[in-house]
Amino acid sequence: MPKSPLPRTTPESQGLNSAAIHAFLDAIDARNDLDLHSLMILRHGNVLAEGWWHPYRHDQLHLLYSLSKSFTSAAAGIAEAEGLISLDDRVVDVFAEHADVVTDDRMRELTLRQCVRMATGHREDALERAHRAAPDDLVRGFLSVPLDEEPGSIFSYNNAATFVVGAAVQKASGEDLVSFLTPRLFRPLGIERAYWQTDTQGRNLGFSGLHLTTESIARFGQLIIQGGRFEDQQLLPAEWLALATSKQTDNSNREGGPDWQQGYGYQFWIARHGFRGDGAYGQFCVMLPELDAVVAITSASNDLQAVLDAVWDELLPGFADAPLPADPTAVAVLRQRLDQLALPTVGAADWRPPAVQEWTADQPLELTKIESVGNDEFLITVQGDQQSDGSSDSPRVDPGAGVGVPLTFRCGIGHWTDGVIDVDGAELPYAGSVSGSVDGALDAEISFLQAPHRLRIHRNTDGAVEIGWYTTPLAPPSPHLLATRPIDLPR
Repeated sequence: MPKSPLPRTTPESQGLNSAAIHAFLDAIDARNDLDLHSLMILRHGNVLAEGWWHPYRHDQLHLLYSLSKSFTSAAAGIAEAEGLISLDDRVVDVFAEHADVVTDDRMRELTLRQCVRMATGHREDALERAHRAAPDDLVRGFLSVPLDEEPGSIFSYNNAATFVVGAAVQKASGEDLVSFLTPRLFRPLGIERAYWQTDTQGRNLGFSGLHLTTESIARFGQLIIQGGRFEDQQLLPAEWLALATSKQTDNSNREGGPDWQQGYGYQFWIARHGFRGDGAYGQFCVMLPELDAVVAITSASNDLQAVLDAVWDELLPGFADAPLPADPTAVAVLRQRLDQLALPTVGAADWRPPAVQEWTADQPLELTKIESVGNDEFLITVQGDQQSDGSSDSPRVDPGAGVGVPLTFRCGIGHWTDGVIDVDGAELPYAGSVSGSVDGALDAEISFLQAPHRLRIHRNTDGAVEIGWYTTPLAPPSPHLLATRPIDLPR
């Protein structure tokens, strides 16, 4: 295992103008709905720029949402190379124990390859229908959902299909995805800590739920653009990689912006420049093999196309074919800016709260207590619905665990205060900021540091309280369910 971080050097030494990085940051700052948490830019295997918006930190795991899919695809590629599965296996054969629920002849012909390239024949994501059909086994539910078209004929982004691919690897290997990938991918890449949500059977979700650090995302991207080779090991099969990162399915009719219409590989999006893995609210691993560059981003952004536009319009023009003249002053200014990145504290002059997506969640929260701690902090307690069982059309890890337990957040007045809450044995890291008074009007924000989610609490002078999300969790929207159980991966 590598004993040190990726090498760090100056942007100019690797042919990137520092001014381009400033321009990218300026473009992000100009938008109120682009809330970045981290940025790492690599070229030729070197980190040229990196920054975390305080209170986020370099050593924290971050929920990747659908960027998890690219790691599931890698697991499938490795499993096929080892002879554990074939992507041309029919799903009904891989899971023969569920053949009794298959009523659609077209479903009987569906292969893992068609699942991995998002061409199952469904016109829309089958996740919710599969979960409703069989809440305790998403594979069984998936096989019971009839297809709308012939397998392989149309593109449709399908979380359930990715789950099936991940489940196939886990069944064939006898290990969950984290255990399977640890000796084959994570350990050789130097990924030392991870967390991946599971279903009720202990299977990693595959389509979402993986938590990694930003540097782990960057290392994965570097591996991909190096042809699957890292240091002296070929970690990913070259044949799989060539297919995975090239257009396998046409998605030109898809809505969502031009970078979602360039084609789809094996759980990788083809982009106007290079290709990428991405997840909800802007979790990006952008890979630019023509530049030998990687851009890793975590965020809580509502306009993903705008983030990519900023990469294309501001960052890409700064790349040159050769090293640029050294500019120590520019390097120092950039490093200072990156070191000082921070989310505005509540009530500060630069605090521009975006519109909250929803004030009334499926699992409503109630503000139950506010108390002062010294001169610069409040304790704010919220409580979820005691009767909620966490049920949802989307499968989640440990649904309902701890949902009714009161959560008390320490919030700084004019600053972010970090804390970790134990939720049914899981960790819920957060940072809180508040402005107002104990008895009067009050605004507070709770940033959940391992997820792209921030909770806002607003109390009017008349005592009326609103609680809502800036970016709503894609599962039962309870902060309790953002808690994780990270593991240190064996060396």
